Amino acid sequence: LPPEPPIFKLVQDVGNITDEEMYRVFNMGVGFVVIVKEQDVDSALEVISGTGHRARRIGTCVEGPPRVMIEPVGLIGELVDGESSFRRAT
Repeated sequence: LPPEPPIFKLVQDVGNITDEEMYRVFNMGVGFVVIVKEQDVDSALEVISGTGHRARRIGTCVEGPPRVMIEPVGLIGELVDGESSFRRAT
């Protein structure tokens, strides 16, 4: 993941907000996400970067239940009753 902008740490500390809630509500500065086939990654990064935007690979899609794993902070994101929800990985 990209480094978290410092404002998120301030918001989290002042608001006493859990990591789970920070990722659910603020997406922690990730911004826009594009999903492409493995063979198209380099081309997509080149095209996006060529427009003046910063682009990086932040993960991969694999077979399994529909969820997002944020390994650096030990969180799993899932859709629960139509709402995004994060929990600690066990």
